[in-house]
Amino acid sequence: MASIVKRGRSWFCQVRRQGAPTLRKTFQTKKEAIDWAAAVEGRIVDGTLPRHEAMRHTFGEMVDRFQREVEPDKNTQRHLAWFCERLGPRRLSSITAADLNELKTELAQGSHLPGKARADGTKRTQAKLRSPATVNRYFTSLSRVYSKAANEWEWLDYSPMRRVPKLKEPRGRVRFLSDPERQSLLEACGADMDPLLYAFVVLALSTGARAGELQHLTWRDIDLKTGRGKLENTKNGERRAIAFRGHALQQLQVLAQVRRIDTPWIFPSASGTEPWNYRHAWYRALAASGVED
Repeated sequence: MASIVKRGRSWFCQVRRQGAPTLRKTFQTKKEAIDWAAAVEGRIVDGTLPRHEAMRHTFGEMVDRFQREVEPDKNTQRHLAWFCERLGPRRLSSITAADLNELKTELAQGSHLPGKARADGTKRTQAKLRSPATVNRYFTSLSRVYSKAANEWEWLDYSPMRRVPKLKEPRGRVRFLSDPERQSLLEACGADMDPLLYAFVVLALSTGARAGELQHLTWRDIDLKTGRGKLENTKNGERRAIAFRGHALQQLQVLAQVRRIDTPWIFPSASGTEPWNYRHAWYRALAASGVED
């Protein structure tokens, strides 16, 4: 509610309402004070006046709390670190949708990174352009943080991400293997010098899982008796169930018989300290099979 009192020749106005900061201002006339109070109360009602928490906390504090409570994956952490470099010390109340849309443009156009050294010893710089899909993933990570701040912590009346539209992404290319191509590819995988390749490709064809998801699959993630498993390292950061049937399940059972005890990965690197890098073997098999595009 507004309180308007006369002090000498001026009119003092104070607007107080639960959940909103107390605002005070002095005017020359009572009408000016009444008009200002009405405008402020209107902003409180429609949610455009920042609440106390938005004025107290910075963007960096919001991200820090999110990371403590949610423990996001590495990709999300990288995305949020990029935003913190630009917004970290700013108060939440000062960050608008317009600010975020400007960052979207900056993210798409790329930032300059150190490149190869010139002859004089100085560093060249190269722009790292990002695709619409990559930009959208950055802002999906940011949207999760703002949703927490607005809906659970009540640091904000609403998320400014509501007014930050996603970039339009190009339609993905669809490429299916013909039956002869699939047979030729599997024969090449089976004949390759790397013993992991055949099972890896069989699982990819049978389940539709991405290569990165299969790379990070561990024995703890699957149940050979039921043929069920879960993918933890997915592209969007969400856990997903997966099922293994027929020949794919048989390949897992074969791998289990020669399972290494020094590594958790189903497809481990030679050292066992990280997932297997399938690319060299994969490109050899592609060349041997004659499958193109």
